[in-house]
Amino acid sequence: IIFDNVFVPWERAFIYRDPALYNSYYQRTLSGNHQLHQGVIRSVCKAEFFTGLACYIARATNVDQFPNVKNTLARILLHTETQRVLVDRLDENAEESEWGTYIARVRDLDLAHTLFYEKFEEMVQAIRTIGAGGIVAMPSYAELHGALGEDVAKYDRSANLDSESRIQLFRLAADASISTLAGRQILYEQYY
Repeated sequence: IIFDNVFVPWERAFIYRDPALYNSYYQRTLSGNHQLHQGVIRSVCKAEFFTGLACYIARATNVDQFPNVKNTLARILLHTETQRVLVDRLDENAEESEWGTYIARVRDLDLAHTLFYEKFEEMVQAIRTIGAGGIVAMPSYAELHGALGEDVAKYDRSANLDSESRIQLFRLAADASISTLAGRQILYEQYY
Protein backbone atom coordinates (compact mmCIF):
# COMPACT_ATOMS: atom_id res chain seq x y z
CA ILE A 1 0.00 0.00 0.00
CA ILE A 2 1.32 3.41 -0.88
CA PHE A 3 0.03 6.49 0.94
CA ASP A 4 1.15 9.70 -0.70
CA ASN A 5 -1.06 12.25 1.02
CA VAL A 6 -1.99 11.38 4.60
CA PHE A 7 -2.26 13.09 7.95
CA VAL A 8 0.07 11.57 10.54
CA PRO A 9 -0.69 12.41 14.20
CA TRP A 10 2.96 12.51 15.26
CA GLU A 11 2.10 12.76 18.96
CA ARG A 12 0.75 9.20 18.67
CA ALA A 13 3.74 7.71 16.84
CA PHE A 14 5.90 5.37 18.91
CA ILE A 15 8.87 4.99 16.59
CA TYR A 16 10.03 7.41 13.90
CA ARG A 17 13.35 7.37 12.05
CA ASP A 18 14.95 5.11 14.64
CA PRO A 19 15.88 1.82 12.91
CA ALA A 20 17.76 0.49 15.94
CA LEU A 21 14.74 0.95 18.18
CA TYR A 22 12.42 -0.51 15.55
CA ASN A 23 14.68 -3.53 14.99
CA SER A 24 14.83 -4.26 18.73
CA TYR A 25 11.08 -3.89 19.29
CA TYR A 26 10.08 -7.56 19.15
CA GLN A 27 12.90 -8.76 21.35
CA ARG A 28 12.55 -6.01 23.96
CA THR A 29 8.76 -6.24 24.22
CA LEU A 30 8.55 -10.02 23.78
CA SER A 31 5.85 -9.43 21.16
CA GLY A 32 7.25 -12.21 19.01
CA ASN A 33 6.72 -14.73 21.81
CA HIS A 34 3.15 -13.58 22.34
CA GLN A 35 2.36 -13.65 18.61
CA LEU A 36 3.80 -17.12 18.20
CA HIS A 37 1.89 -18.32 21.27
CA GLN A 38 -1.32 -17.14 19.61
CA GLY A 39 -0.23 -18.95 16.44
CA VAL A 40 0.23 -22.21 18.33
CA ILE A 41 -3.26 -21.88 19.84
CA ARG A 42 -4.57 -21.30 16.30
CA SER A 43 -2.80 -24.45 15.16
CA VAL A 44 -4.65 -26.53 17.76
CA CYS A 45 -7.96 -25.16 16.48
CA LYS A 46 -7.04 -25.99 12.89
CA ALA A 47 -5.88 -29.47 13.87
CA GLU A 48 -9.13 -30.11 15.72
CA PHE A 49 -11.13 -28.93 12.70
CA PHE A 50 -9.29 -31.20 10.25
CA THR A 51 -9.42 -34.16 12.60
CA GLY A 52 -13.15 -33.74 13.13
CA LEU A 53 -13.78 -33.30 9.42
CA ALA A 54 -11.77 -36.40 8.52
CA CYS A 55 -13.56 -38.50 11.15
CA TYR A 56 -16.95 -37.22 10.02
CA ILE A 57 -16.24 -38.03 6.36
CA ALA A 58 -14.98 -41.50 7.25
CA ARG A 59 -18.06 -42.21 9.36
CA ALA A 60 -20.46 -40.74 6.79
CA THR A 61 -19.08 -42.88 3.98
CA ASN A 62 -18.64 -45.98 6.13
CA VAL A 63 -14.91 -46.27 5.40
CA ASP A 64 -13.88 -45.80 9.02
CA GLN A 65 -13.51 -49.58 9.42
CA PHE A 66 -10.77 -49.97 6.80
CA PRO A 67 -7.27 -50.40 8.30
CA ASN A 68 -5.69 -47.76 6.05
CA VAL A 69 -8.37 -45.20 6.99
CA LYS A 70 -8.00 -46.07 10.67
CA ASN A 71 -4.25 -45.49 10.36
CA THR A 72 -4.79 -42.14 8.65
CA LEU A 73 -7.27 -41.04 11.31
CA ALA A 74 -4.94 -42.24 14.07
CA ARG A 75 -2.05 -40.19 12.63
CA ILE A 76 -4.02 -36.95 12.45
CA LEU A 77 -5.50 -37.57 15.91
CA LEU A 78 -1.94 -38.01 17.15
CA HIS A 79 -0.92 -34.69 15.55
CA THR A 80 -3.86 -32.94 17.19
CA GLU A 81 -3.17 -34.39 20.62
CA THR A 82 0.51 -33.56 20.28
CA GLN A 83 -0.36 -29.92 19.59
CA ARG A 84 -2.61 -29.88 22.66
CA VAL A 85 0.17 -31.31 24.84
CA LEU A 86 2.61 -28.74 23.47
CA VAL A 87 0.20 -25.91 24.34
CA ASP A 88 0.02 -27.27 27.89
CA ARG A 89 3.82 -27.32 27.93
CA LEU A 90 3.90 -23.68 26.83
CA ASP A 91 1.90 -22.72 29.89
CA GLU A 92 3.68 -25.04 32.31
CA ASN A 93 7.15 -23.88 31.26
CA ALA A 94 6.32 -20.19 30.93
CA GLU A 95 8.92 -17.86 32.36
CA GLU A 96 8.40 -14.59 34.14
CA SER A 97 9.52 -11.56 32.15
CA GLU A 98 11.25 -8.54 33.61
CA TRP A 99 7.82 -6.83 33.70
CA GLY A 100 6.17 -9.57 35.75
CA THR A 101 4.24 -11.14 32.88
CA TYR A 102 4.63 -14.75 31.85
CA ILE A 103 5.81 -15.74 28.41
CA ALA A 104 6.27 -19.07 26.70
CA ARG A 105 9.83 -20.14 26.07
CA VAL A 106 11.02 -19.65 22.50
CA ARG A 107 12.26 -23.24 22.35
CA ASP A 108 8.79 -24.59 23.17
CA LEU A 109 7.11 -22.17 20.78
CA ASP A 110 9.42 -23.14 17.93
CA LEU A 111 8.85 -26.84 18.60
CA ALA A 112 5.05 -26.53 18.51
CA HIS A 113 5.07 -24.21 15.52
CA THR A 114 7.49 -26.27 13.43
CA LEU A 115 5.78 -29.55 14.18
CA PHE A 116 2.39 -28.20 13.14
CA TYR A 117 3.45 -26.79 9.82
CA GLU A 118 5.21 -30.05 9.00
CA LYS A 119 2.02 -32.01 9.76
CA PHE A 120 -0.59 -29.61 8.38
CA GLU A 121 -0.28 -30.72 4.77
CA GLU A 122 -0.68 -34.32 5.92
CA MET A 123 -3.97 -33.34 7.57
CA VAL A 124 -5.19 -31.72 4.36
CA GLN A 125 -4.11 -34.80 2.41
CA ALA A 126 -6.07 -36.99 4.83
CA ILE A 127 -9.26 -35.13 3.85
CA ARG A 128 -8.45 -35.67 0.16
CA THR A 129 -7.69 -39.35 0.66
CA ILE A 130 -10.67 -40.20 2.84
CA GLY A 131 -13.08 -38.06 0.81
CA ALA A 132 -11.68 -39.44 -2.44
CA GLY A 133 -13.72 -38.79 -5.57
CA GLY A 134 -16.68 -37.66 -3.52
CA ILE A 135 -14.96 -34.33 -3.02
CA VAL A 136 -14.95 -33.49 -6.73
CA ALA A 137 -18.03 -35.40 -7.94
CA MET A 138 -20.50 -33.22 -6.14
CA PRO A 139 -23.87 -32.02 -7.38
CA SER A 140 -24.82 -28.43 -6.77
CA TYR A 141 -27.48 -27.30 -4.37
CA ALA A 142 -29.45 -26.17 -7.42
CA GLU A 143 -29.50 -29.74 -8.73
CA LEU A 144 -30.66 -31.03 -5.37
CA HIS A 145 -33.61 -28.65 -5.41
CA GLY A 146 -34.15 -28.58 -9.18
CA ALA A 147 -35.73 -30.87 -11.75
CA LEU A 148 -33.29 -33.68 -10.90
CA GLY A 149 -33.80 -33.28 -7.15
CA GLU A 150 -35.40 -36.68 -6.63
CA ASP A 151 -32.59 -38.46 -8.48
CA VAL A 152 -29.91 -36.50 -6.63
CA ALA A 153 -31.58 -37.29 -3.31
CA LYS A 154 -31.80 -40.97 -4.24
CA TYR A 155 -28.36 -41.55 -5.77
CA ASP A 156 -26.08 -39.00 -4.18
CA ARG A 157 -26.27 -39.95 -0.55
CA SER A 158 -23.64 -41.73 1.48
CA ALA A 159 -23.86 -44.77 3.71
CA ASN A 160 -24.82 -42.69 6.73
CA LEU A 161 -26.00 -39.32 5.36
CA ASP A 162 -28.86 -38.13 3.24
CA SER A 163 -28.01 -36.31 0.03
CA GLU A 164 -28.30 -32.77 1.35
CA SER A 165 -26.11 -33.49 4.38
CA ARG A 166 -23.58 -35.29 2.19
CA ILE A 167 -23.39 -32.34 -0.19
CA GLN A 168 -22.83 -29.96 2.72
CA LEU A 169 -20.12 -32.17 4.20
CA PHE A 170 -18.28 -32.72 0.95
CA ARG A 171 -18.48 -29.05 -0.05
CA LEU A 172 -16.83 -28.25 3.28
CA ALA A 173 -14.22 -30.93 2.57
CA ALA A 174 -13.59 -29.41 -0.88
CA ASP A 175 -13.18 -25.94 0.63
CA ALA A 176 -10.74 -27.33 3.20
CA SER A 177 -8.67 -29.51 0.89
CA ILE A 178 -8.82 -28.65 -2.83
CA SER A 179 -10.03 -25.07 -3.15
CA THR A 180 -8.03 -21.92 -3.68
CA LEU A 181 -8.51 -21.23 0.02
CA ALA A 182 -7.02 -24.64 0.86
CA GLY A 183 -3.97 -23.94 -1.27
CA ARG A 184 -3.55 -20.57 0.39
CA GLN A 185 -3.82 -22.13 3.84
CA ILE A 186 -1.13 -24.69 3.03
CA LEU A 187 1.23 -21.92 1.91
CA TYR A 188 0.27 -19.80 4.92
CA GLU A 189 1.24 -22.56 7.33
CA GLN A 190 4.43 -23.29 5.42
CA TYR A 191 5.64 -19.69 5.61
CA TYR A 192 3.99 -18.50 8.84
